[in-house]
Amino acid sequence: MKKSSGFTVLVLVGALFVAGSSRAESFSLTGGQLVPEGRNGLRVGVGFPGIYGAYHIRLSDKFELAPRFSFFYGSDTNAPVVGNGLGVELKFNLVNNGAFNLALFFEPEFVLAYHPNVAVGMRIGGPGVLLSYTMQEKFHLIGGMKIPFGFVFHPSFAASIPILFVFGFEFNVTPTLNLFLNAAMGPDIVAVKGGSSAQFQPNIYMGIAMLL
Repeated sequence: MKKSSGFTVLVLVGALFVAGSSRAESFSLTGGQLVPEGRNGLRVGVGFPGIYGAYHIRLSDKFELAPRFSFFYGSDTNAPVVGNGLGVELKFNLVNNGAFNLALFFEPEFVLAYHPNVAVGMRIGGPGVLLSYTMQEKFHLIGGMKIPFGFVFHPSFAASIPILFVFGFEFNVTPTLNLFLNAAMGPDIVAVKGGSSAQFQPNIYMGIAMLL
């Protein structure tokens, strides 16, 4: 009877250890990884040029989407622009090799600016690549490149072609909560009727990523 009880205790302890290990599996929402299977994710960032929230939904072993809403108070390093964006992030995982992940990334978005003037536009939001490398099972190095070109349709036509280099990190605080600090910076080629110009576009965000 005692041997049976001892065996039962060992089985229970082992089961708890395995369950705890599976719950503690590292995750990242800002790099090349997809949200873990069977879970959804929420990501909130604040910084320049605004505030955003994205809800991650995994649809297959290779693809996830994340509806996204943003409030922005800037764009390039010119006069402030205030408005909102409504779009979706599309992530196609190309490489999942243990600690290393690489994904193709698009972020199409409708944009409405209402200061200093009313303007309506659309960002194609790609192509881009995102990569992440996991160190010590908790620390994720983030990198990549984005070309989120877009257009303004009203009040006059303009095109924007940013070439942004992505770098940052994401850190697992708990099995379901991460902190991140990421930047995407580079030149933005703006073409309008009668000419074009090149400006600098900084994007710096810190925030939280969590599993739901």
